[in-house]
Amino acid sequence: MLIAIRLRLLAILPILLATPPVSLAGILIAPGTWIEQAENVDCVVVHIPPVSLEEELRDQDSINVEPTLCRAIREKYPQSGLYTSGDSPTLLWAFPALWLDHPAYVADDRASVVLPGDFTKLEWPGCYREIATFLSSSGEYHTVYYDDIAPHLWLKQVLAEDHTIRVTSTEYDYQYQEFSIRTNVGETITFDAATGQVKQYRDPIRSTLFVLAWLPALVLVFWIARRRVLSRRAVSSSRGD
Repeated sequence: MLIAIRLRLLAILPILLATPPVSLAGILIAPGTWIEQAENVDCVVVHIPPVSLEEELRDQDSINVEPTLCRAIREKYPQSGLYTSGDSPTLLWAFPALWLDHPAYVADDRASVVLPGDFTKLEWPGCYREIATFLSSSGEYHTVYYDDIAPHLWLKQVLAEDHTIRVTSTEYDYQYQEFSIRTNVGETITFDAATGQVKQYRDPIRSTLFVLAWLPALVLVFWIARRRVLSRRAVSSSRGD
């Protein structure tokens, strides 16, 4: 078995060598240690995965990890959380050590953070379709998956281009503290950024199915009403004669 696998690898090696370098922007790479300045408030979001730096570097083979930067972040910030900016940062609130990636959206009151998931970033998001993780200053967090909230999933996959549902755009509304995504099947899903709960779900497929479900009943009502009108006309005509 091992020999067969090696022979297959040797067979495709010339093809791999002849293939131009591929951008890693659309490839899932486990997120590691990172820091990001909030764009709307004076604070930074720090993410430290639940492994040691040595394990992080070894497991990811330094694909998307800068050892010097990661070490400096871990020395300055002891845990994942929201910190004040500057040389002497203060921890505002912490969140659990998770495997999350940036960008990070911080609410104006600094009480919540939204971290979009792989479903919003990758051309081929895979089977998990993680929309986002919603972090709260209370220490609670909530991860939302598309498959858990989307109705008529099988029909949408059939109608989607290449039978793959993708996110076409994301938006964070700082005024109303809402995080929204749009998909290539016409959906717009809006979440409460503080809790991760769905506030609004616009689904043209669901609306169409609703109309189609009621269409036979509407046709029947129209047919009955028309029969009654014709019947009354016939009675009136016979009386006039």
